Amino acid sequence: MRRTSTVLTLVAGAVLTLGLAAQAPPNLSGMWRIPSNVPLIGLPPDLTITQTTDAVTMRMPNRLPETVTFRLDGQESRYQSPGPGAPVETVSRAAWEGAKLVVTSTTTMAAGANTSRQTYSLNGDQLVVESVSVGPGGSAGSGGSRTATYVRHQPVPLPAPPVRSVEAGFTSLFNGQDLAGWKVGGPAAAFTVAGGAIVATGVAGAPCGCAHLFYDGAVGNHMFRNFDLKLDIAARYRANGGVYVMTEFQPQGFPTKGFEIQVNNTHSDHIRSGSLYHVVDLSYTPAADDEWYPMEIVANGDTITITLKGREGVRWVQPSDWPGSYDSVGRRIAPGTIAFQAHDPTSTTAYANVRIKQLN
Repeated sequence: MRRTSTVLTLVAGAVLTLGLAAQAPPNLSGMWRIPSNVPLIGLPPDLTITQTTDAVTMRMPNRLPETVTFRLDGQESRYQSPGPGAPVETVSRAAWEGAKLVVTSTTTMAAGANTSRQTYSLNGDQLVVESVSVGPGGSAGSGGSRTATYVRHQPVPLPAPPVRSVEAGFTSLFNGQDLAGWKVGGPAAAFTVAGGAIVATGVAGAPCGCAHLFYDGAVGNHMFRNFDLKLDIAARYRANGGVYVMTEFQPQGFPTKGFEIQVNNTHSDHIRSGSLYHVVDLSYTPAADDEWYPMEIVANGDTITITLKGREGVRWVQPSDWPGSYDSVGRRIAPGTIAFQAHDPTSTTAYANVRIKQLN
């Protein structure tokens, strides 16, 4: 009887072992996002995974290449990304190690080879990504060791902007239907009109990835010196953008004249919405992602005042001997136009109800 029990135990153990070995790997497919209140640590903030039996495809916006497919049959996956002088080639292998997907990659550069190992696993309804990078000769790689936790994300449309009447003494600069009276510096595709708002998103491959939309219409001959500018703004998840005043048209690049009022609630740049960028930088904003909020910018004499959601955040008086901000000596109060910024391909901001009153 004891011998029979032992045999049955061995058989049961073998069946259990075979069952575990045949168990399908977890399904990592879905859209994943690092919560906006968690600091970015070098890993992409957004990640879309499509998993099949033979391969795993990952899409990481603003990465080159943006989409990479890793084979699961033991074959190498090769892809190229821009590098100094010549494209850099990366060779990767992916395999399941139990319930974890492990991707090992080797990138060959002029300075030598950099190897990284990334592990993807599920923890409940969260995706945990662990990354370790090793540089040439075993030195610590540029990425070091990092761990990030992603949550599932379901995209939601940008809400419609508030409906406002143009106040007495103000003139609308945007008709809510098209970009008549506005001129794009950079790729035209960076700016669209949807739902009565100007929607701005940078374009991959463009110089700096950015573009700017300048007011070029008849109001004030698009030259404003003393004015009260009111508008409504929305910024999507970890988006960066800006409102420029007293600037002038540039065919590409970030404007070198005028002042930028920051639009950024949760982007990795810690200068937040309502800042007079690189003049008076704020680390806090009352604005939140995916909500419309009112902003008012008043320039009168040598004073610039910025109010966001009814709260005055900046009141700056330009000193008579002010040399300009540290990144541009040309940033001084002077007549100029209004512009909106499309900062980069993963940043989407929107602008509506744009109206201005000239003072004095």
